Order: sequence, then C-alpha cells, then structure tokens
Amino acid sequence: MRIPFASFLVAWCATALAAILDPSAVSKAKPVPLPFHQQSAKLARNGLVKIDEKAEIAAFEKYFAGQLQARGVPGMMYAVVRQNMTIAASGLGVLNISRPTVKVDAETLFNIGSVTKSLTGLLLGTLVDEGRLNFTSRINTVFPGFALKDPLASGRCTFVDALTHVTGLPRYDILMSLSMGDTVDEFITRLKYLEPTADFRATFQYNNLMYGVAGQAAAKLANASSYADAIKTRVFDKAGMTRAAVGPAAAARVTNVAAPHAMDRQNKTALLPEYDEFGLMDPAGGAFLSANDAAMYLRMLLNKGKAVTPTGDIVVREKTLGELFKARYFSDMSNLVGGLPQFSEDFGYAFGWFKGTFRGRRFLYHSGGVFGFITFFGVFPDDDLAIAASINTMPDALSGAAMFDLADRLFGTRDTDWVKTLDDLTAGFFKEAPKPPLAKDTKPSRPLESYVGSYRHDGFGIIKVTLETTSKEAPLKAAFPGKKNSKPCVLMHTQYDSFECSVAGYTVPISFIAADPTSQLFDKINVQLEPAVKETLFTRI
Repeated sequence: MRIPFASFLVAWCATALAAILDPSAVSKAKPVPLPFHQQSAKLARNGLVKIDEKAEIAAFEKYFAGQLQARGVPGMMYAVVRQNMTIAASGLGVLNISRPTVKVDAETLFNIGSVTKSLTGLLLGTLVDEGRLNFTSRINTVFPGFALKDPLASGRCTFVDALTHVTGLPRYDILMSLSMGDTVDEFITRLKYLEPTADFRATFQYNNLMYGVAGQAAAKLANASSYADAIKTRVFDKAGMTRAAVGPAAAARVTNVAAPHAMDRQNKTALLPEYDEFGLMDPAGGAFLSANDAAMYLRMLLNKGKAVTPTGDIVVREKTLGELFKARYFSDMSNLVGGLPQFSEDFGYAFGWFKGTFRGRRFLYHSGGVFGFITFFGVFPDDDLAIAASINTMPDALSGAAMFDLADRLFGTRDTDWVKTLDDLTAGFFKEAPKPPLAKDTKPSRPLESYVGSYRHDGFGIIKVTLETTSKEAPLKAAFPGKKNSKPCVLMHTQYDSFECSVAGYTVPISFIAADPTSQLFDKINVQLEPAVKETLFTRI
C-alpha cells in the first residue's frame, strides 16, 4: 500500500520532535534525512514519488532534440529498459549531415566504441560456463607465445589482469588504427616489445591492447573463425540483438548505419571519411548496436543473463554474470566525475564496467569514444533500470548527459542540468595539452634526402619516410604500419631535426637521431606513439 507523501512528512516530523523532547528516543528514531538527491531517490524507489514514464520520455526527447540542433550533433540513439520491459528505444536527428532527410530510428547502428569491452567480458563468461576457461587462467595457457616486456607479467598475467587494466601497459590508443600484424600470432608476439609504464598489478592503467588479446583468446577457445563470429553466435544471436555487428564493413552490409562526424577547427560539424576495420582490436571497440539491440542487451543483463526472447536462452549464468559485475581494482575517477556529489568518490573496474554509486544507488557504466561516436551505457542493478545513449559526433558529452538525465527523470531526482554539468566538467578534456616551447628559427640539420628511409620497431613494425620533390612546403612524408585506408602523413617541421604528423587523428612527434654527427644519414627515429612513453625508437633498416 502506498503512503501519501503528506503522511510521510508528518510521520518524519513527529519522529524528529520526539527525539528533541526525549534524548533517549534518539536510538529509536529514524536516521537523519539524507541530502536532497539521495532522499528523493529513496522516495522514488519506495513508490512515494509517482513517475509518469511516458511524459518524462517525451520531455527528454523534446529537450535533447533541441540540444542536438543547437550543438550541431547530427544524431542520437537511446534505449531505456526497466523491470524487464523496454520503456523506450528510439533515435533523434539524422544519420548523416549530407542526407538531412534520413532520420535515426530504433534500428540505426552506432559504433559503441569501448562499451564493446563489456560484450567481450560477457563472451569470455560464456566460455567459463562451459568449463573451457577460468577468469584466473593465465593467458599463456591459451597463447603459448604470449609475453610482455615485464617477465613477471609474462608468466602470471591472467584474464582478470587483462580485463581490469593492471598489466602495466598504458593506453596505446593509436594502435586501434595502426596494424600490429596481420595474424593473431603476430599480434601476440609483438606485445613483448611494448614499454610498460607501471609495475604488474600495481595500478589501474586503461589499455585497449589486452582486450584485443582477451577477445582473440575467446575466439580461439570457442573454435570460431574470428571474434566477430564468436560474439555473434554466443551473444548477439542468443540475446536477440538482431542487427548487431562487428566492424564498419559488417555494419554497412546490414545498412542503416550512422555516419561518424567531428567538430572541425571552426567548431562546425564535419563528416569524417571512411575509417578502417579495427581487425584484431575489435574486442576493444568494434561493436555496432542499434537502440533495439542495446535494449535487448541491457534487458538480458537485468534478467540475470537470460535472454528476453521467445526461446529464453541462457546467454550467461547468473553466477558468472556476478563475476563480470564484480569490481576488482579501484580507479581514481576524480578526473571524470570531478567530485560531483551524485557519485561515489571511488569507482572500481569490473570486466568492461566501471562500478560505483550514483545518487546512492549501485551503478555500473562504461563509455566509448571512437572515430566520430561517443556512447554511454549504464546499469542500475538494484533498481532494474538500464540506459544506453550514443551520438555520432565527437568531441561532445551529450550522450553522457542523456544517460544521467534519463536516470534522474525515472528516479524522480531531477536537480541537475546534466548538459551544463558535463560541459563544464569536460571543458578541459577536449583541448590539446599545452606543448613545450619550441626553439625559434631552426632548420633541419641535413639535406632532406638524409631523412628518407625505412625504420623498424619490433613491436610496431616499419615506418617508411619518403621525399616528394613536388611538394615545396612539406615534402617529407611518413607511412605508418596501417591498414587499407592508411595514407602517408605529412611531416611538419617543428624544430631542429624534429617533426610532427597527424596519424588517425593523433598528433605524433617524430625526432630523427644520428649516432655519428658527421654522418649524412640518421640511424634512428624516436616516435611518440603513446604520450606516457617518452621514447620509442625505430632503427633504420
């Protein structure tokens, strides 16, 4: 039976007054009221605040449709599921700014980026259920050639370590675009040449490479031809995610795919060119989902691993799902939530999920930002609520604002303007870090022909520097070990024998080094492919 709010308020006041008149009653009294955002959340949870879900969803759509237009964001997909029901799965805006009449709908595919990591963890969970794997299994039991530069990590690294980002390797985000080999074995073999920036299991350092390793291990153990094949058979098909795909080519075959966009230097929305397959790195960020796919995925999670399809397949056992949701290492989230009172100070990392609290509620979430898409998925397991939102432009925090706004609407706790809050919070995230001052009026020390050549790193492969005499302003170019759409980048001189170039959207500094000052040729180049690693030397071959 629901208690009228007025009766609740009278009862609370009576309890407080009794505590004042009779100090001994303090031990019997109810706890001191929570702050507003937690108090209203508790009232909503107990049914004391009535939520008109349809009206809130309609208000959300009206508000965010206006935000898309005002900010130049082409489109958004979103899904809300609660108590095993899809409350909403829809789209706003357009797929492509060059086709303004083609609207985003519930079937439009968006690249969900690093939210793919939660799917990779789930895929591994299906193998645990079958006894083919333990999360604590060492990776070298699946890939005997697996090794990292740290010998201790090489022998002891487990899937738990890989999935919780504690191997000592930094992000190496650029390797989502570059090639580290054409085969899984080549990829695995090259890992031992990459520099760590922390001791094994010493600290959380987000890293995409190890999710690539984990996903390829899952494909091998599943006897699948690829990661995409394994996750389609074991997750997408069973969960009823009928349009889900891995990689842009597979998504394009399904059709109705949102195009990637970005803000240019004039802060105008620009359509991005076709981008490469992630290939061996698909497990870290290659999945494409529609709003309907996202709803089916989230409903399955809330349904304790059982698909909400006519066949009701068990995608993953409830016990294993609990392992996927268990935080093992804590991450400093102060740079992400900035001490906002709605969040717990500490977030742990589970298998493809950050875990903490939002307004006092258990909360798991992950974001994904990749090549023109930014995505947020959030799960509130104790409240049977889960939300997904994705936009097809970057940089912009609007999908995160959409997720938290929807949560507040459905919890009855709307005391925060999430668009403004996240804009303020992320204002510095999207700006380039200040560069050290450069020496003025310097020139390359040798003729440009001296820079030409092929330079090799055992982990990253070969960079080929060429000279185009037809180009007067920047005749030097560098071809990185990329994929089908990779093109040589122009080397822009910065100072002395240093240059920089743009590779897959990243500004990469390159310095040429000559061991013999009298030599006309350079022996090595130092290429900063990872900001946390100051020196990555490629040797002339």
